Amino acid sequence: MSHGPKKCHYEKRPVRAAYFFFVRDFWGAAAACALNKGLEEKETQTPKTVLQTALYGQLKSKFPAFSTSTQHMELKLSDFRSVVDYKGWRTVERYAFNPRDYPDDQSEQQRRLDFFLESIVPSKFEWPAGVEEARVWSPDYVEDEGLGDRESLITDWEELKLTPNRVNFRTIKELALAHKCLRGTWLLFYKPCERKNRDKEWARIAKATAEGKLGIFAKVQRDMGVTHYFTSVFNSNFTNKEEVMSIERKIRRFGVKGQMVFKPSVFTVLRMFGNNDWSMSVSLILSTSEIQQVRTSQRLAFPLQLLSQHQYFYTMDFKPSDFMSSENYKGSLYAFNPRDYKDESEQQRRLKYFLESIVPSKFEWPEGVKEARVLSPSYVEDEGLGDRESLITDWEELKLTPDRVNFRTIKELALAHKCLRGKWLLFYKPCERKNQDKEWVRIAQATAEGNLGIFAKVSVKQWDENYITWVHTNNFTNKEEVMSIERKIRSLGVKGQMVFKPSVFTVLRIFANNDWSLNVSTYTSYWEPDEDRSVIKDKTK
Repeated sequence: MSHGPKKCHYEKRPVRAAYFFFVRDFWGAAAACALNKGLEEKETQTPKTVLQTALYGQLKSKFPAFSTSTQHMELKLSDFRSVVDYKGWRTVERYAFNPRDYPDDQSEQQRRLDFFLESIVPSKFEWPAGVEEARVWSPDYVEDEGLGDRESLITDWEELKLTPNRVNFRTIKELALAHKCLRGTWLLFYKPCERKNRDKEWARIAKATAEGKLGIFAKVQRDMGVTHYFTSVFNSNFTNKEEVMSIERKIRRFGVKGQMVFKPSVFTVLRMFGNNDWSMSVSLILSTSEIQQVRTSQRLAFPLQLLSQHQYFYTMDFKPSDFMSSENYKGSLYAFNPRDYKDESEQQRRLKYFLESIVPSKFEWPEGVKEARVLSPSYVEDEGLGDRESLITDWEELKLTPDRVNFRTIKELALAHKCLRGKWLLFYKPCERKNQDKEWVRIAQATAEGNLGIFAKVSVKQWDENYITWVHTNNFTNKEEVMSIERKIRSLGVKGQMVFKPSVFTVLRIFANNDWSLNVSTYTSYWEPDEDRSVIKDKTK
C-alpha cells in the first residue's frame, strides 16, 4: 500500500507548477500557498480560467493589498485611445484619461489612472503608429473651451500680416481676446540624459491634474528625435498672470528644477514659431532655476549649501514701441535705461524682453528707427558731448589754417568744449552676424549692470560692408579708462577687430578719407589667436 500524498495526473501537474511560479514571482510564495487549494479544486479548467477564478477569488479576499494590481489585468490601453478633429485645423490620435468618465466610483477612477500611468512611461513607452501623445484631463476640463473661433482668428491674422509693422504681441493679444483663443502652456524641458526625471515628474503632474489641482490638462508627446523632450501643462487663460504663475509654483513643488517657458496657444493656432518673420518671442515667460552658493556658517570649515532660486522673466505686457524714444540730433531709437525700474526683477525681465525682441540680424526695424541702445546706470544725457555749437564754430575757424589741423589741435578743441566721449567700434562681416547677436547680448547686459562703458548700441546700417556694435566711454583722453574697457569687451568673448574713435570727430563730421589725412581712429585692437590675446596699435603717437 502506498503511503504519502496522492500524485496529480501527469497532464494537470504542469498547470499547477506553472501558476505556482507565476504567482510566486509577482506576489510572493505566501500568496501562492493561499491559492493552492483553489488550484486543486479547479485544475481541470483552462489556465486562463484558473487564473481568473483563483486569483480574483482567493488572492483578492485573502490579500486585499494585491487587489489593485490584479484588477489592472482587466484593462487594456486601447480603452484610452481616441481621435480628435480640431474642426479641420488639426487631427490628433492620442491616449487620454478623463476622471469625469468615472464620477461615482473613486476607486475605479484611481485604478484606471494608475494603469494609465504605469503603462505610458515616457522614456520606455512604444508608441503605436499614428498616436502622437498622451493626456490627462482635469475634472473641470471642457473640450475646445479657450480655443475660440479659430477660422475667424486666422482670417483676421492674414489681414493683419498685410501690415507687418503692426504685428507685435499687443496686436496678437487683441486678436486672441477678440476670438477667445486664451489657452496657454507651460513647457517643461528635459535633455536626453534627464528622461528618468521626466518619467517621475510626469506621474506627479498627471495625478495632480486628474485631481483638479493643476491646470486644465497635462500631456506628454511622442519623442520626435529633438535635442530636448517636453512635458506640457495647460491653463485656461494666458492673460491671467496670477493664474499662470500659480501653476508655475505648483509645478516647481513637484521637484521640477529644469527650465520652463510659457507659451500662449494663439501662437500655435497661427503657426508662429521661434524663428518667425517678425522677430517675435513666442515664449512669454521664462522660468529658470538658479543655484546659488550660501555659506552655512562663519567658519570656513563648514561646506557651502546649495539653494535653488527660481527666476522669472515676463514679456507678456511689453512691445518694442514701449522702449522707443528720440534725440533731437539723431531721430528715433529704441533705448533701455535700467534706472527706469527701481525693482531689480522688473529691470531684469524688461531687459530680457528688449534683448530677445531686438536681435540685430533678425529685427525688422520700423521706418525712421535706425538703432537700439542699452544705457549704463551712470549714464547722463549729453554729458561728455559739450557745447557742440561753440565747438563747431571754433572748428570752422581752425580750418582756415589747414597746416594747424592735426590730432593735437582737435584734442585741444575737445577739451576746451568738453566734448570728451569716445567709442569702441566692433566690426562684423555679413557672415559673422550670428556672432554679433550673441556678443551684443553679453555687451548689453554688462552695460546695464554698470560694468562696461556708459552705453552700448547696435545699428541697422552697414559701414563698408560691415555691421557694427558700439561701446561708448566717458573720456577719450583717459587712456587707462579706454584700455580697461577694451579688456572687458575682450573678456566677453569678442575676438574680431575693434577700433576706438573719439566722438569729437563725429561731431565735426571728420571721417576716414578727410582733407587733412587725419586718423579718426586713435587705437586699433587686433586679436592674436596664437597668443590668445589682443594687440593694440596706438595711432595717437
